[in-house]
Amino acid sequence: MDFAAFQAAAAELDNRIKEAGARLGAVTEGLAAEMGIPARGPMGLTPDRIKFDPRYRIAKAAADIAFSELRAFNGRYAPRFKKSDTRRD
Repeated sequence: MDFAAFQAAAAELDNRIKEAGARLGAVTEGLAAEMGIPARGPMGLTPDRIKFDPRYRIAKAAADIAFSELRAFNGRYAPRFKKSDTRRD
């Protein structure tokens, strides 16, 4: 894989994770409005009532898969294209 292909694949995975995160946020906000509770608790955590809803779990699973794909991709290819350190002491 050359650097241009790496950049294109990384951009595609970034788009997937952003879309999945946006969907998760939309589902969380929608469920919070539907249930009449805040989307985030006092500590910034998602309430359990929302977490146990199947719609949330599906969106969360999609976001987790997108993240794991990006993590695996970066783990495999990022060291190969690491910016070299050109500083001289």
